[in-house]
Amino acid sequence: MSYRDLMNDSTSIFSMVLQMPERLRANYVAQKWIVLSILVIGLIGCVREPSLDFSQYNKTNIQRLRNSYGMFTSDNGRAPKDEAELKDFLKNNRPAGVRLKRMGITPEMIDGIFVSERDNEPFKIRYEVNGRGDHAIVFENTGVNGKRLVAFYEPRELDSEEYEAYWSGKIKTNEQRSPARP
Repeated sequence: MSYRDLMNDSTSIFSMVLQMPERLRANYVAQKWIVLSILVIGLIGCVREPSLDFSQYNKTNIQRLRNSYGMFTSDNGRAPKDEAELKDFLKNNRPAGVRLKRMGITPEMIDGIFVSERDNEPFKIRYEVNGRGDHAIVFENTGVNGKRLVAFYEPRELDSEEYEAYWSGKIKTNEQRSPARP
C-alpha cells in the first residue's frame, strides 16, 4: 500500500464519519474516546513505581538503629545529642515516619530497636558524632562469645581491644583501622 493509498483511505474514513448523521457521528467519536481512554489507563497501570522497600538493609536492630541515627543526622545537619532526642525524632517527625516504614520499622518497634537481639541488652550509642566517614555509632554491651557487634555502615564483630578503641574514639572511622586487621 502506497502513501497515497493510505492518505486516500484516511481521507475516506474522515469523510465517511463527517457524512454520518449527527447522532451516529457522536456515538462513533464517543466509542473511539472510550477505547483510547481504556488503552491509556491500561498503559498507566502497567507502569510500576520503583520499589522503595529498604527493609532488606534493616534486618537487625543494630542496622535499624544505625540507619535511624544516620537519618536524623541527614535531616538535621548534625547528630542527635541523646537517646531522647533521637526517639522523639523517630516517633514524631512525619517524613521520618514514612522512611521508617520503608525501612520496615513500625512506630511500635522504635523503643525495641535500641536493644540488641543477641545479648538482649540496650545498645551503647556514641551521640553527637558528626562528620563524614564510616563512624562507629552503635555498640553491643556484652555481645556473644567474646565478640561484640559495632555498627558502622555495616555491623562488624570486634574483639575487646578494637571495640574499646572505637568506643573511646581513639579510632574515629572504619577507614582508619589498621590494615593488618581484617
